[in-house]
Amino acid sequence: MFLGALADKIKQRGPCWSAIKKTVGRVPRGSLHLFILFNLAIAQPLFDVLVGSATFFVAERSQPLDIILLVLLLCILIPAFFWALEVVASLLSEKLQLGIHTLLVALLLATIALPALKRVGDAPGVALGFGAGLIGIAGVAAYLRFNPVRQLLTFASIGVLVIPATFLLNSNISKIVFPDVKSKGPEVEITSTTPVVMVIFDELPSTSLMDENRQIDPERYPNFANLAGDAHWFRNATTVADTTMAAVPAILTGQFPGAKRLPTSEDYPNNLFTLLGDSHEMRVFESVTSLCPTELCNITAPKSAMAERIVSLLVDVGVIYSHVVLPDEMTSTLPAIDQNWHNFLDLRRKTGTQTDASEVGGSIKRGPRQFASFVKSIERSSVPRLYFLHTLLPHQPWKYLPSGKTYESSAFDSRVFGFNLRDGGQTWVNDEWLVTQGLQRHLLQVGFADKLLGDLIARLKKIGLYESSLLIVTADHGISFGPGVARRRLGPENLQDVLPVPLLVKLPHQERGVVSDRIVQTVDIFPTIVDVLGVVLPWRFDGRSLFDTSILDPTELTVFDYEFRMSAVAPVSAEMYETLDRNLAEFGSGESVDGLYRIGRYSRIIGRHPGAFSVEQASDVRIWLYGASLWQHVDPQSEFVPARIIGSVDPGADGEMDLHLAAVINGTIQGVTRTYFDGQHVLFSVIVPERSFRKGYNHVELFVVSGPTDRPRLRAPHITRRGTTHYSISILNGRETIATPGGQMVPIVPGAVGGVVDRGIQRADVAAIGGWAADLRGSQPAESILVLVNGEVVRLVRPHLERPDVASHFGKPDLVNSGFLL
Repeated sequence: MFLGALADKIKQRGPCWSAIKKTVGRVPRGSLHLFILFNLAIAQPLFDVLVGSATFFVAERSQPLDIILLVLLLCILIPAFFWALEVVASLLSEKLQLGIHTLLVALLLATIALPALKRVGDAPGVALGFGAGLIGIAGVAAYLRFNPVRQLLTFASIGVLVIPATFLLNSNISKIVFPDVKSKGPEVEITSTTPVVMVIFDELPSTSLMDENRQIDPERYPNFANLAGDAHWFRNATTVADTTMAAVPAILTGQFPGAKRLPTSEDYPNNLFTLLGDSHEMRVFESVTSLCPTELCNITAPKSAMAERIVSLLVDVGVIYSHVVLPDEMTSTLPAIDQNWHNFLDLRRKTGTQTDASEVGGSIKRGPRQFASFVKSIERSSVPRLYFLHTLLPHQPWKYLPSGKTYESSAFDSRVFGFNLRDGGQTWVNDEWLVTQGLQRHLLQVGFADKLLGDLIARLKKIGLYESSLLIVTADHGISFGPGVARRRLGPENLQDVLPVPLLVKLPHQERGVVSDRIVQTVDIFPTIVDVLGVVLPWRFDGRSLFDTSILDPTELTVFDYEFRMSAVAPVSAEMYETLDRNLAEFGSGESVDGLYRIGRYSRIIGRHPGAFSVEQASDVRIWLYGASLWQHVDPQSEFVPARIIGSVDPGADGEMDLHLAAVINGTIQGVTRTYFDGQHVLFSVIVPERSFRKGYNHVELFVVSGPTDRPRLRAPHITRRGTTHYSISILNGRETIATPGGQMVPIVPGAVGGVVDRGIQRADVAAIGGWAADLRGSQPAESILVLVNGEVVRLVRPHLERPDVASHFGKPDLVNSGFLL
């Protein structure tokens, strides 16, 4: 009907071209107004954020054309689309065109007002939206009624050119859009043939590894401890910065970071990669920085890479914009933008780096695959090689057990109760129990990092490179766990947690381990490599060799905060051990069985049967337990174990918010926790050992615990197993969609994932099916496989079997681990 009416309108006005020309000429000033309003409502708020976080584009691996296209889209193409819509509408009716124009102006004015209102006061989201709506209505009324208002917008339209130009010419952005191609610096002669292996972990304080003897805990973290037995362990090592984008360049260059320097090879031309570029082959896995030049690391993207980069960039920019514009209470359900540098929705993609067969950067979800690809890349070679990995582990989000199995299965599960959302999750709330649970999840994930380190060491030993290599293991920075304390951003209250990092250096053919209490910093790592390889450099650096004993230990540490502000602080060794003592008081060391799970006020009852205590059957407390079906079909061979039990609570008539709960698995108390009020709901979370579960059906109960810790009283609440599945299939807008309990709606896109079921095994009353599943475009195994029966999830597995036939058929080696059996 619309097309027919449009055709009739054109016929009434004469030839089509004449009609369009006449219509376009009628709305020139209105179109200018649309363009400037779109720029002010969408482009300018985003540009304000991105200018101060240009490292976002570095992490995105954005090319100059990508950023230019983003600017064109935000400043020109989007407003041009709506202007064209007005043009088409005016062919039908001038009133229709005016109505659309009025509506757009009102919406844009309200959008411009909303972020400003957010900064004025701490009002509810509904009130902010209502206020922005009123401003939009009043603004459009003034726009229609008063000619000076329209003239002002016409004059302001110059901003359509000024806003994008100012963004592109900003010193931080222009470095990426208009890169200054520099030479790699003066030639340096390197005769050493020593292989160099370096691993940088992320967000790992050294206290997380220590036991009561101030040694690396050999029970919890045996691989870190074994490496310390062969290497120099600098126990008092500290980082120089609280952010990855400053800390990693300092490690790789021996130079302090600068506020006007991006973590790229253009801004840091004299780095480890350019130093060894002529003497060593590169096997480099950078996660968020880009210090290895293209010509050395062969970062050449495939033909489809540009489209993938643009899509990823637009998705991430959309998440950032939502955080900028929407009220805080609405952004709490959005993906966090402070836990990763990019890839906030955890979209998988391929960087095209030939030396990195896996995806590099972004979410921690891909950390294990990246680490596996790094280990696999280590081979014996006739020429020396540099093997480098910066892994985003054990950085949050925390979801891995020490075995490497994941205990998270939905968007809801990945929430960390305890982050103060009002400041973007930068600080902990003033609740010691929630902070303790965050530390628990961190320590569990550190256990997984230890397992991965063991895989690396085993690989080096297997191919005979362990003894002859210079092996360096460290971290970019730590993390703080304290009620009301900033998690990462440096301050007087968290220096002892954010600054100390593990630093282990195994020299070639080193015979025994050495523990050193020298005051050193990560900026000393690059000079140490130079020293060990016997290189003479024509440039200076800020660090010193770790083995240069002619220089006295510093009495002050030079550190840089999140905004690259430099300060000098005293060494934090004594304070660091105070943190260690607090951690040990809560979690013990590896000598205590299941110490990471035996926490909480009533931890003494863990491991006992509820019948050993006084149990009352009546209770006015009601508990909604999420994901009950996952305990009905537990597979010990799966990479997923439902070890985190979560839910919400109606505390009953007394309205008590702080209830202590005991989680009972198959008749044994396996964990205790306390409820938490998030402003809307009373919630709880508890992690239990994976050994708590048996194959198949598992019975999960919860009891309210009260009374003395040595003689507690248990009450059996009413339990509703809310939503018998974590996932379900429904129809949304005519499309099949997978719904998660966290509220995510994942559309089922035919052909997006390839795979077949091509194997079947039946023995007696047991049957198994197998096959493969993969993202063929992204050249990656599928992330998860859901098996549903009558809409209920009965299995959740991850591809873990080798399928060389699949990799060979598609000519994509990365698909070798795409097989599954269930």
